[in-house]
Amino acid sequence: MSTTRLFRHSFAVTIKSRHELRRRARSIRVAGFTLIELLVVIAIIAILASMLLPALSKAKAKAQQTACLNNLKQQGLSLFLYAEETRQFPGSVQEAKAEQPLLNGKVCWPPRMLPYLGSNHVIFNCPTENRRYHWTNNPTKGPPFPYNIIPNATGFTYGYNDWGVGESGRNSSRATLGLGSHLGLDDPQLRPIKDSEILAPSDMIAITDTRSDNNWDSVTDPSDPGTFNNPAGEWPSRRHSLGSNVVFTDGHVEFWKQMRLVARDENVRKKWNNDNLPHKEAW
Repeated sequence: MSTTRLFRHSFAVTIKSRHELRRRARSIRVAGFTLIELLVVIAIIAILASMLLPALSKAKAKAQQTACLNNLKQQGLSLFLYAEETRQFPGSVQEAKAEQPLLNGKVCWPPRMLPYLGSNHVIFNCPTENRRYHWTNNPTKGPPFPYNIIPNATGFTYGYNDWGVGESGRNSSRATLGLGSHLGLDDPQLRPIKDSEILAPSDMIAITDTRSDNNWDSVTDPSDPGTFNNPAGEWPSRRHSLGSNVVFTDGHVEFWKQMRLVARDENVRKKWNNDNLPHKEAW
């Protein structure tokens, strides 16, 4: 091959190689992203996330509220079974003379209801509330389970209607207006409440979501002074869309807004009392 022909051949190969490199470069540019394109994609993803996250949060809260409602349904059933077997309600605190000495001085309604729940203590834990307030069956200190709920000290997520519309609602001839409180003190006003004393089971509040702050978390009381901006510590909680799930003594469950539950309204206040009367003298 002559020098001229060799040069022409080499030049043709070089041109062909350049064309191939350019073709590949164009292919790479088409398959990839420019910086602007990448920023646009990131911005779109951020916008979609900002739109979806609130909806996901609402869906999660609704699912937790439904799980809480199911917890209270099971508590309502266990309360009904306990009352049917013993002919009385468990009371909120057993001060003395308990059937099990370890129960003295402790919150007594969850331990007494527990056997009717297959010993599943998780049913007493609202999934919306912080886990540090959940009832544990493996305490690291203090009394053993299930005697480890101490009044005015241990966190809890549900409250028992012990006093009704208030402590002042009892008098020399009448026990508590609720479902019983501070049992075992030889005080006829603090005796257990019999199931026959509940005049309207489907219209009497038994247990509600409660405010969890280690301050009498295990009871619920509508009469303590408070406001929307500064709710009382023993009011039913508003952890579920500004409201609380409520189980009645017949076992059915309803959702109520917090401020409606504590309203100074005769039609509401009577729902807290075992005689189904408002007892305005106790407000």
